[in-house]
Amino acid sequence: MEGLATLVRESMGADPFWGAVYAFRAKRAERIKLVFWDRTGLCLFVKRL
Repeated sequence: MEGLATLVRESMGADPFWGAVYAFRAKRAERIKLVFWDRTGLCLFVKRL
């Protein structure tokens, strides 16, 4: 989770604690991960496709 937040910050130049939802997919597109800040902590949702 922290690694994905760092990826948002460094490669996208965005603030992961701003309130936007960031989506990532696995290389084989079998999983999707959503990362967002909900004012109480960093949330990570993983969905197997």
